[in-house]
Amino acid sequence: MEWGFHPNSVGAFTVTRAMSFMNFPLMNYIRTISPRPILFIIGEHAHSRYLSEDAYEMSTEPKELYVVPDAGLAIGSLR
Repeated sequence: MEWGFHPNSVGAFTVTRAMSFMNFPLMNYIRTISPRPILFIIGEHAHSRYLSEDAYEMSTEPKELYVVPDAGLAIGSLR
């Protein structure tokens, strides 16, 4: 069997739509994660960095924010 392939797969992408995620108010529940620790890891140059920074500000302790120097959004986008 080829790596990453399953005979029941319908293609390269899932059939699930992102609408269910867009309709779920994630930030309304971020405070309920506490007292479990939460770690935010973001790339220094990620275009979505502000989203993680906002989530970090909204979350309660224990929390940590780690910014990967000279990195973008994904591991493959290192400069």
